[in-house]
Amino acid sequence: MSWATTADVAALTGVTVTDALLAQAQGVIDIHAGRTWADDLTRVGDRDRSWLALAVAYQAAWMAAQIDLFSRTEVTAVNQDGMQYSPGHEDAMVLAPLARRSLRRLSWRRSRSVRVRPRRPTEPAPVSDLVDADDYGDGDAAGWTPL
Repeated sequence: MSWATTADVAALTGVTVTDALLAQAQGVIDIHAGRTWADDLTRVGDRDRSWLALAVAYQAAWMAAQIDLFSRTEVTAVNQDGMQYSPGHEDAMVLAPLARRSLRRLSWRRSRSVRVRPRRPTEPAPVSDLVDADDYGDGDAAGWTPL
């Protein structure tokens, strides 16, 4: 199975693809997303499923226009007859631009920063935040409670 169908690809991009090409696009997106369709579907929410469907559809349409996608050689720059090509990012030769944008919006690819509000200076810190029961040398951690 796939995150998208051939009908989704046609509706979103206007490109008709085969089931085989859709399966290839699915494989490429699975590698870049770090999730597979066969994963437990409870691990992937509705919003992420939508982004994955878009990524697969755009990847399939892009792959239909590529030549020898699976036999390319990885290079950093090409210079021939005075023309030069340098890819915009490391996956430019294998990943569709719109698929890349869709993948960047997946929940597990976002920042996991936690904003911590500083304590007001007038509030004294609770003793349990500052010391452990073992700090008093009694060896009994029963009085300690986690934050």
